[in-house]
Parts: sequence; C-alpha cells; structure tokens
Amino acid sequence: MKPNPELKIVVRFKEQHAAAHELRAQGLSKAAIGRKLGPHQATVRKLINAATAQELTAKTLHRTHLVDPCTGYLHRRWNEGIRNAAQLFREIRQLGHSGGELAVQRHLRRYRTHRGHMPAPGPKPPSVREVTAWITTHPDHLDGTDADKLATLQSRNQDLDRLTRHVRAFAVMLTHREDHRLDE
Repeated sequence: MKPNPELKIVVRFKEQHAAAHELRAQGLSKAAIGRKLGPHQATVRKLINAATAQELTAKTLHRTHLVDPCTGYLHRRWNEGIRNAAQLFREIRQLGHSGGELAVQRHLRRYRTHRGHMPAPGPKPPSVREVTAWITTHPDHLDGTDADKLATLQSRNQDLDRLTRHVRAFAVMLTHREDHRLDE
C-alpha cells in the first residue's frame, strides 16, 4: 500500500518555511524575504517564528471547517453508499448547513483519497440473497439471529414487511393445498 501524498498546503508550507529560514540565515529582513518569496508579511513572520514546518502544518490540519457539525451525518451517508457530493450537500442544507457545496466536496475528498478521518465502516448490510432466504424460509426453521435481522428490516420498511407476509401466506396456501384461496 503506497503512502498517502501530502496535502498541497503542507508541501507549500514546508517549502516556504525552508526558503524563509535560508534567506533569514543569509541576513535578509522579513520584509525582504516577503518581497523575494511573495507571501504577506504576516505569513513571513509565522514562517520565521516557527522552529519547524510541523508547527505550521499541525494548526492547518486541525483547524475547524464549516462541515464539522455535519461530519457524523456525512459519515453515515458515506457508509450507506452515497458518494455524490451534490446530493449530500442538498441533504445537509436541509438540516441547516450554512456552508457551500465546495466545502462538502473538499470534505469528501478526504474519504476518496484515504486522508484525514475516514468514517468507520458500518455493519455490512445483508445481501439480497440473504434477505430472500430469510423471507422464503419457514419462520420456525430460521436461525434466531436471522429472524431478528429480518424483523429489524421489516420494522424499517413497510413494503418489505408486506412482501414477507404475502410470501408466507402464499407458502401456507401451497403447502396446505388451499387453491380456493388464490383469488384472495
């Protein structure tokens, strides 16, 4: 597994820090360093005052972002398989998110590139084949955990609950040869 590439801002801070300290060692003033390198004088002051580039990048990597209040929701939706930033933006906008779509795109980019705090994967949802087997198996022959999982799914989805009841009623009609009930 190859290591994650560094963020552009981290690389830029490291390069600027090294260049600023090299020019300072040559005797240049902060204003001269700013003119030579290009950043604002306040940035040059931060570069010179920081003993290491790590001091600068630690603050950058841990600052708060507009989407921070929504990260729990975004993690959950990501784990549910929703990867579209525009869709997730619309969803959190309805929940009161005041930032823009670009902030959501930047946040999701961390997940896509495996940088930052990746959401912990949720439990694997059951496959269609598993659910089908639970529905078509006689309730008395279902394993206890499978019965619990099916009951949870039925409580969350009315259509699945209705389907399960119809399939089981049809199975009773077939096994008891109650063809007179087919019109029901």
